[in-house]
Amino acid sequence: MSKSSSFLVIFAKAGIQKHKNQFWIPACAGMTIYRERMSMKRVIFSIIVLAVAGSFAAAVPVSVGTGVNTAGVYIEWSDGFVAEFEVSFGTSPTDTVTGAYLMLTLDSELTDFTFEYTNWGSPEQPDFFIDGLGYQGHYDGGFGGGDDWWHYWLKDAGQGEWNSPMYGMSGRIVADADMDGWIYGRGGAPLPEPSTIALVVAGAIMVRRKKQIEPFGR
Repeated sequence: MSKSSSFLVIFAKAGIQKHKNQFWIPACAGMTIYRERMSMKRVIFSIIVLAVAGSFAAAVPVSVGTGVNTAGVYIEWSDGFVAEFEVSFGTSPTDTVTGAYLMLTLDSELTDFTFEYTNWGSPEQPDFFIDGLGYQGHYDGGFGGGDDWWHYWLKDAGQGEWNSPMYGMSGRIVADADMDGWIYGRGGAPLPEPSTIALVVAGAIMVRRKKQIEPFGR
């Protein structure tokens, strides 16, 4: 794939369309953006604006718990709302908890967070199965067919990719800097933040200029 094609793939993910060497940006939910032809500079600026707006939708990670270790939790609802949390735990850097502990901590410390589950195990050896998750008015639960169920994803500290485990949250061992992800309505892994896409695009354009390649839109 050529470099220009790579840029177009990034633009497509951000909702940007190319036509006759010009770029079009569609209207975005929650913002008044008119469909108009744009130069490359205006395209980059618009992507950054959308990234900032998207970051507000996901908000800054919410911190709960106490301890010397911190694990992340990414949750994505079917309506596209994303929330991220940081759960602190342990008194030693080597302490670990389970994925279920992370969810129980969110449920106990956040008044607007709902964690519904069924324990298929025992009090001594729990085996939690998630029934529903709610936060700030967003809620998904149960099995609705297809990908309409809560998909579980893991990313340990130092790993670049998310993985889908063959076990549940009760069997998940969480250490410092690990992350758990929950997604309802699609089977893919957690997506990068919109701001990440904007930085990638801006960096790519800077490299392109340094190499004195004719910019898009001419």
